[in-house]
Amino acid sequence: MARDVVGDNRLLEPGEVVGDEGAILYTPDAGESWIDVGAPMPARMMNVVFLNDHTGWAVGLSGVVLKYEAK
Repeated sequence: MARDVVGDNRLLEPGEVVGDEGAILYTPDAGESWIDVGAPMPARMMNVVFLNDHTGWAVGLSGVVLKYEAK
């Protein structure tokens, strides 16, 4: 799956990106490392917000809403 970063490529710590096929990536360290927290699904994810290191919400096309909870 291809991912493109456009515009200002500097990331603030922490950060996240979303994309096609349920792609959700989270970085706790300004892009030095990435954690794949996505769900294998055909939906294109449009936005994501992490409340903290353990809980996040993502929304996608067709009304998809996902909640991430780390163990």
